[in-house]
Amino acid sequence: MSRQRKMILGAVVRGLPGCIAGWRHRDVSVETLKGASGLDYYTHIAAITEQAKLHFLFLADSPTVTYLNYPYLLEHAAQDYYLEPTTMLAAMIPGTKHIALVASMATT
Repeated sequence: MSRQRKMILGAVVRGLPGCIAGWRHRDVSVETLKGASGLDYYTHIAAITEQAKLHFLFLADSPTVTYLNYPYLLEHAAQDYYLEPTTMLAAMIPGTKHIALVASMATT
């Protein structure tokens, strides 16, 4: 009898929709962009991730400004909002029940 193997899936949460130009998608509202800098947005994403039956949600800490060394991108690309991971994880706990919450934390 062979052992049943299962895939473990997770989501990486960023401040704005998925890619560098995600903020330009027609379905992304101004309210979504403004909300991406607050805890309610992240708790909403955690709830969606849990409803999708994913196993974990990952938050990456970033102590720097995105694209700081690339002036053109800094001026023309949407900036991700990186809130402090410990605070975000604490905010997500009450709204989740079956999903692992994972974060990296910079020490610099």
